[in-house]
Amino acid sequence: MARVIGKARPQRGNTGTNISEGIIFLVLIAAIVGGLYYYFFIFRKSASYALGEFFGDVSAGDAKSQYAMLDAADKAYWPTEKKYSDDTGVPLAHGYTERIENVAMKPPIIKGQGLALIDTTLSVRSNMQHEALYQAGKTDTAKVACLMHQDPNGAWKIVLSRSDLRQLFKITPNAPSSNF
Repeated sequence: MARVIGKARPQRGNTGTNISEGIIFLVLIAAIVGGLYYYFFIFRKSASYALGEFFGDVSAGDAKSQYAMLDAADKAYWPTEKKYSDDTGVPLAHGYTERIENVAMKPPIIKGQGLALIDTTLSVRSNMQHEALYQAGKTDTAKVACLMHQDPNGAWKIVLSRSDLRQLFKITPNAPSSNF
């Protein structure tokens, strides 16, 4: 038997996108552009982002980047990166390398022109000193308050001398001669 193929029936109406689909598409594009603008031009210039970068450098053991993020008052106390790196009173340069697991920050509290206080909770892995291999899973929590200062160029710097890091320093840092 043969098949009879007839003419294609004409469709009624517009087969393209209708107005509601176009509006949804434009709103989606605007949301993506707005999110990218916020991330690159607002969030990355915030005190919270700078503090996250600082603790990332602490975890990486990158004393040079940490020193670059210090406020001018702290740089007067440690005039060179080597003095900051070698100071055993502030073991941030190498004392917590590869040990900071999580940094949770509350929204910054603005303390004045160019000053922000950020309450931060750090999860720090044990340094394994005086522990058996099977005790490796211990994690300590430290609540610290970090004071951030905005320099004349608009970059946020940490003011270690006025930040409350006592709970972090109660957690035993790595030994100065360790590989980490």
